[in-house]
Amino acid sequence: MKEPNIELAKKRIWKRLSMKLPDRGIPAHVFAVSKLRESQALVKASALKRVQFKERLLDVLPDHTPVFSFLPRKVWALGSLSLLMGALFVPVMQMSPVVSASTENILDTVAGDVYVNGTLVSGIVTLQEGDRVETGEGSMAHIYLVDDSRVTLGPSTQIDLLTSTVDPNNRAKTEVHIQENKGRVWAQVLNLVSKESFFELSFPAGQVLVTQKASFDVQVSETATEVEVARNLVSVTVDGYESVLGQGASLTASDTVTTDAISAAEQEDVWWTFNLAYGKSYTRSLDASYKQENIDRAVILPGNPLYVLKTFRENLQVSLAMTSDARQVLLVEQAQNRLDEAQTLLARGDTEQAAQVLVVYQQTVEQVSNTDNEALLAQVDETQKQILLSTNADDSQLLQNHLSDASATVSSDLSEKSEAKMLSVSQTLQQVPDLIDAGSYELALQVLSDYQSSSLSILSELEDVPMDQREAVVSGILEQKLSDIQLLRVIAALPQLEGALDADSTMMEQMSVMVLSLREKELGDLSTFFTAHDYTAQVQEEMYDRLKDGAEITPELTEQLDSMTAPAEDPRFSVSHSDETEDQTDSGQ
Repeated sequence: MKEPNIELAKKRIWKRLSMKLPDRGIPAHVFAVSKLRESQALVKASALKRVQFKERLLDVLPDHTPVFSFLPRKVWALGSLSLLMGALFVPVMQMSPVVSASTENILDTVAGDVYVNGTLVSGIVTLQEGDRVETGEGSMAHIYLVDDSRVTLGPSTQIDLLTSTVDPNNRAKTEVHIQENKGRVWAQVLNLVSKESFFELSFPAGQVLVTQKASFDVQVSETATEVEVARNLVSVTVDGYESVLGQGASLTASDTVTTDAISAAEQEDVWWTFNLAYGKSYTRSLDASYKQENIDRAVILPGNPLYVLKTFRENLQVSLAMTSDARQVLLVEQAQNRLDEAQTLLARGDTEQAAQVLVVYQQTVEQVSNTDNEALLAQVDETQKQILLSTNADDSQLLQNHLSDASATVSSDLSEKSEAKMLSVSQTLQQVPDLIDAGSYELALQVLSDYQSSSLSILSELEDVPMDQREAVVSGILEQKLSDIQLLRVIAALPQLEGALDADSTMMEQMSVMVLSLREKELGDLSTFFTAHDYTAQVQEEMYDRLKDGAEITPELTEQLDSMTAPAEDPRFSVSHSDETEDQTDSGQ
């Protein structure tokens, strides 16, 4: 029986020899080969030594380059099959690594002494839930959180990071809770889009709760707590006093709770000036990061010669899917690819090509058989989270329209469909204060106009909802509209607009349509009528009251409608509850 190691050595020799000799014709090195064959008789050594000698002789022979033009048809067929399999299972030209948004909380020391759990740190540090951060005198630090929010700690400040979570299946679903024990904290909450997401900053006397884009400042001392709102809206609860504070409002809690407007001197001090300017820079950098993430994922765009191969592979994979679930997963991946491509094209200014890609995206969404697809809803939320950072209203509106339709397509019932579409439209309002601050007044007014027309369009669709379901749908929409009217009133009060927006009239139009939907009436003509005429808030309210009196509305829905029409002498302040009205003053109202 031959030794195994000798057999392996022989196999190595003949494998190497096959690369030295041509397949056809006269061998180019026949003399050397013949000497190789005679070596067994000449070399007086063990069998293993002789095969090792043959290997050394092979080193002097040149490699042979095969002539592929004479390959058999079977080999060509095998090559074609290999190319097909590669198209199926290998990403097309995925040469760049895919970037992922951070899922960590990052502490960045700006100046002075900063401590984490009592230990002095410097530079960049990762924070975990339960960590305590403290700044010394004359010190400052930034904390970048998993929900993209930014918290800046002033001197002699102490905070505890209590909660910091991101849903792994939907990066837009986030929960952040910070406890401020003392000092001064500026919070910039950028893009909360999911209804389940929130940012909470609590302190000994109460808390600030944020469910949409906002910036605010909180100072905590031994004797008082002061909350000031720099952008949009926040909900504040202090010592039993609940209020929604709008941009430019200040609340102070000491022996009593008082509200007032923020003075010009306060808004021009170094702390405010720095945080507003740094906030713009941070938003731009985050926007650029998301755009780069889309570029890295998309890789090949329409117009690239390889794009045909990319889409061919995707369609072939769906056709060959063995199960319905597998097919659905592939369609969701295709939808994500189209969103990445559309966002990349928009970033490059190719709006026409992006619009075509979004049409394909919508068609892909409609192919998904499951009408409650969480993966598609997550895509909508995550994309919405990104585009809220953009200041290009045209691009945002184009994406908003398709995202709104997509979320409505995959929502489970009529109420959720309407709420999803209205939420998508309402989120555009969050961009308006920043646009006005940047001096983009025409763009801000365009966004407001788009909001009004889109809202009326969605409400006119209520006539397609069965009568017995309309009340539930209207009730769900009103919950979102309450937040809208508060923000619209704040926007309308901004001095830069000079009364260009009548927020109450805008909302009355929409409420009239909702109330009319509860009666057996056609809504389409009325929606057209409202968009073609411009009425003051008083006339709109009179029309709304007449419609409301003629409709049968439940007490619960009546309460919701009344909360929408509650008068507000100063739109920056909206008190929702107070247990100690005798002891509290509200100088802002």
